Amino acid sequence: MKLFKADMRKLYSNRAIQVMLLFFLFLMIASPLWIRFIDGTRYGDFFETTGSHPFQFWLLMQSSNWGNRVYYAFFFLFPVLSTGLIFYHEKSSSVFDWIVTRSHYKTYVLSKAASVFLSTFLNFFILLSVNILVTWLCFSTDAPLTEQYYFYIPKETTFAYGLYQQGPLCMAMFYTFMNAFAIALLALFTLAVHMIVRIRNLYFAVLVPFILMYACNYANAALFSNRLQYNLRILL
Repeated sequence: MKLFKADMRKLYSNRAIQVMLLFFLFLMIASPLWIRFIDGTRYGDFFETTGSHPFQFWLLMQSSNWGNRVYYAFFFLFPVLSTGLIFYHEKSSSVFDWIVTRSHYKTYVLSKAASVFLSTFLNFFILLSVNILVTWLCFSTDAPLTEQYYFYIPKETTFAYGLYQQGPLCMAMFYTFMNAFAIALLALFTLAVHMIVRIRNLYFAVLVPFILMYACNYANAALFSNRLQYNLRILL
């Protein structure tokens, strides 16, 4: 537990993670505000035509908004930055040997994995939830449902339809959980790459897991090009 607490402190004091979280917080808040006050003002009949229900504008649903595009553009970089490259730096110095001699190697590995997974999951779940909160505050759930709104409702045969029937907010929170969980798993994958592959260059420590994740997703999409449900972005 002592080692786990120390790893959590290292993660949250890491400059790369702090910058990433500030950037992500800005994205989560600015995206719905931009739609509400910029797009809504620029296009006079925007809300009358499109609708103004919050379910249409939370970040993971609004694929045409710049916030959604930025999120998915950085999707495979977030897991790499979430590790803070702490294991890489410790392994590249005498810190790794010093910690391992004072504790068991298994304890060290489990502590790194648990801290990376938990911190990443909490970071993205909380910040994606902030986006939902801001969106639901900016827009009214009593807004008239337009024809455009009904395009956002999941088909009856899909898993998401049952969640939507419980309420649009319930569906939004579930997919927020799923996205945070997926990024946390990918952060564990990044940590595993750093533990298995001996990488001496800092830039390669960032690029190698990023390229591996991107390549796997691209290959998967290419192999199942006619089956969109196998695309990671569509799944999430």
